Amino acid sequence: MKTWIVLLAALLVGMGSAAAQEIKPSSPEYHYLDSVCRWAIEKFGEKGFIESCKGVNPKITLKKFMGEDEDFGRNYYEIFYPNDLTKPVRLEYDYIAKVTIWQDTYAIDWLMFGSGWGYAGAHIEKMLQEEKAGKPVRKIEYVLVDYGAIRREGVEFRKRMEEIDRKARAKSAAKDKERQAKDAEVIRKWEEEVAKRHEKEMAKKRRKMKKAERRQNKTVQAERERIVRDTARTVVSSMELERVFPVSDSHFPLKITGDEVRAAKEWMEKVWAFDEERGVRRDSNFLLEEWRPLWDSAVVSVNAEKRQKAVDVPVAARARASFASEECSRKYKETGNSAYIHSCTRLVVLFDYYPKDSTAETASEVRMNEFFMLIDPSLKFREAKNFDVFRSTYLYRQEGFDGLIHFYHTDGSYSNGWRYQDGKVVSRLTRKKPERTDGGIRKVKASHYWGAGRTDCW
Repeated sequence: MKTWIVLLAALLVGMGSAAAQEIKPSSPEYHYLDSVCRWAIEKFGEKGFIESCKGVNPKITLKKFMGEDEDFGRNYYEIFYPNDLTKPVRLEYDYIAKVTIWQDTYAIDWLMFGSGWGYAGAHIEKMLQEEKAGKPVRKIEYVLVDYGAIRREGVEFRKRMEEIDRKARAKSAAKDKERQAKDAEVIRKWEEEVAKRHEKEMAKKRRKMKKAERRQNKTVQAERERIVRDTARTVVSSMELERVFPVSDSHFPLKITGDEVRAAKEWMEKVWAFDEERGVRRDSNFLLEEWRPLWDSAVVSVNAEKRQKAVDVPVAARARASFASEECSRKYKETGNSAYIHSCTRLVVLFDYYPKDSTAETASEVRMNEFFMLIDPSLKFREAKNFDVFRSTYLYRQEGFDGLIHFYHTDGSYSNGWRYQDGKVVSRLTRKKPERTDGGIRKVKASHYWGAGRTDCW
């Protein structure tokens, strides 16, 4: 019988709804088809199907067969006895019975029952012939399905499965928690071990840093003492200084004095905070890193009108920016002589006496300002002076100076600059920072400084 069901499914795929027409219950055709179907249901189905069809009006529709065999295009009737799906106990399908009858012959093509079983027309004719020979007709079993019980069983089954899943999850969660606790303990012990090793390494580094700091302090102290000794040796008469530092008509000779340096130092200590232990300025800028002024090596210059005094102070630094032109950089690469790429940076503290008609001795007000001055000699000037090129100060230019003079604010930002040729200003520089070129800017890890009578500042 399952074979007939498969054949029926294949046939019904080809039965389309092209030009479907519903047959009205008032037509004679409707009553004839209904009576034929009820006879077939009673003949080939158990009693339950007959009882279920009582009081049920079928839906009869005339359709056209759209299959791909010799019956293509034939009209047939579909008689559908609907099944009440709201009942908890009912037949499996949405119909009690469903019959298809060819329009031209009024022969039954298929008879299907709501239990899912049925007969094809050829099989029905065969059974009717066998009935004449005395063989009984095999009827389709009337089988009801208790969907309420199925739902209840489904609910119970779902509850059982949820309980099983809950217990499994609880068991898994307990194992996960136990495993996480073990992992956390392993991680804690590992972190403690790493922390101990790290602390030992840091303690070792701190001891090394303290030793290095003590050595550096001794070196700095020795250097300062040497600077003081060298400075003392450079204190000569004005005539001797005049020979060392030739002056123009608009400048007085350089002279080393204590009053202006002390005033500049007091001023700087007011406006800036220096490290109490080492005297090193902690915050870095573009020019210098961890720098400090060397007051013992400062020099003072005064302009002709005595309206300005400048204290030029060399600085020691952990690192500083060194400037060189492209041609100086190329010369350095050719010769390996680092004097070609050295530049000199000094702190300048300026005493500005005003108004104009006052003098340094009579002025009642003094305006003070601090900034950095950077000297970048040209290649020609370096070679002409045999690299003795850093004798210029804020108020004095070395004779025949050729190159660039830059001025920076104390935070490292650029202020302005001047280009010199043969001791004369030829143009003003206004760029924010010198451009990087083949020479460009170099960060030099060193603590060289310029002192009185020295020219090894860069």
